[in-house]
Amino acid sequence: MGNIDAAFRMALEQRAFEIGQLTNRNNFFMVFQGVLLAGLVQSQGAASPMMNFFVCLAGMAISCFQACMAGGAKYWQIRWEAAVKRLELMLLEEMKDQPKVFQLFTADMKHLTSAEQTRVRQINLAPARALDPLEVQKGFIQKLVNEDLKDSGRLIAFAISQRFSVSKIPFWVGFVLFWIWFFIWINTFAILGKPLGAWIAGLAWWDAEVFRFFSFVKA
Repeated sequence: MGNIDAAFRMALEQRAFEIGQLTNRNNFFMVFQGVLLAGLVQSQGAASPMMNFFVCLAGMAISCFQACMAGGAKYWQIRWEAAVKRLELMLLEEMKDQPKVFQLFTADMKHLTSAEQTRVRQINLAPARALDPLEVQKGFIQKLVNEDLKDSGRLIAFAISQRFSVSKIPFWVGFVLFWIWFFIWINTFAILGKPLGAWIAGLAWWDAEVFRFFSFVKA
């Protein structure tokens, strides 16, 4: 039991570590994003056309790295949460005869596999659990949240009840920033006299220079 307890504590610490590192790493990338965007705005289109071109490329690259970093961090967070849940079940089985036990990651059957749900129900068969049964209700956490949101406004209640994942937001931030940089980038150079954005929009071709840089050319 002591070894399980130590492993459980370590898994909890590793999960917290991954979440903390996700925040730190995302802040690292956001500093770069902020500097690039601020420089681009500050230049007001007067910077070297080639500079604008490569700043946007750098922004797209950083956005890709940011999204990949967030995805990797989320992967390891899920890995340690799975370990925590597995170890918690083992602890609950070891402590089934204790008068009081507490659930963390197994409190909502909605997030457990069929095999894990069966193990929780088996633990509840212990005599000690007659007075302090484990929670076996699906949607238990959502029910608690809904109770707490009764007096909240509709907008607040909606935002909370959607269960947006904080650890997934950095991924979407990187994804959105990539497309922002992309749409700026396609307007920093011209092909045959028109910015790439114009060709993507389906405007007609005509004779002009084959390729040249621009500072945010208007279509």
